[in-house]
Amino acid sequence: MNSMPPIDLVALVPGKDDREALAGLLESRWQSLGIRHIHAELLVHPRRDPGCFYEAPFVLQTYQRLATRALVLFDHEGCGQESRSSGDLEIDLEGRLARSGWDDRARVVVIEPELENWVWSDSPHVDAILGWSGRRPDLRRWLVENGFWPASCSKPPRPKETMDAALRQARVRRSSSIFRQLAESVSLDRCQDAKFGRLRQLLGGWFSSHASVMSHRDQSPVMDKAAIFDWSRLRRDARALCTSNSQTSLSGSAPALILSQTTASNLRIKSIAIAAHPAV
Repeated sequence: MNSMPPIDLVALVPGKDDREALAGLLESRWQSLGIRHIHAELLVHPRRDPGCFYEAPFVLQTYQRLATRALVLFDHEGCGQESRSSGDLEIDLEGRLARSGWDDRARVVVIEPELENWVWSDSPHVDAILGWSGRRPDLRRWLVENGFWPASCSKPPRPKETMDAALRQARVRRSSSIFRQLAESVSLDRCQDAKFGRLRQLLGGWFSSHASVMSHRDQSPVMDKAAIFDWSRLRRDARALCTSNSQTSLSGSAPALILSQTTASNLRIKSIAIAAHPAV
């Protein structure tokens, strides 16, 4: 009987646009995020942003023993709690998730004001995907001239309305697939949005592909610098790394995962620890 693969991440989002954007990042941009390839389950709440805020602990309860981490992502605008700050909403919901049984394994990202804010950057891929390649004036100038994007602002004040106007002008049908295309194409560093930065930080902290192998018994490193290796090749790489005789110090790394005696035995190596490093 085939068992289901372990779920690294279960994510609750308010709509198909969010699901496609997150799927594009996790399936196609995991290396750019500095994380290993993970198995994620993406859930769409039928009651959208308010449903995510009010009902996430109930919806995600059945995943507590199935998933390692949980993420809830929704828009500040339209969530029914716009009078409160996004940070306050994140703390509120994270507390309720912790009390429901997730402890410190669940985090929340409340986008300000809405998902479309992540669309707008200076990447040429934005123009191409929104149907503006080769048009004159170009997209940014047209948005400025028509009052959607003040020249003094780094982002349009009404990102969703701005995106809808750009698509109408280019006669491109709005589709969730647009968000996946953007997530798969635009340089992540071009999205200068604090909440997108928070998402990257969370994913990097949970699933970093940067690791160092250390001796479990005395916490001394068994290699001379941080290792970057494919976790799917852990058996081979860990065995190879543990043959190193180097005992030089490795600062700033605390073990994030200590392999059990059984796992270490299966690898035919002495007990080791994996120490995660911040994603770069």
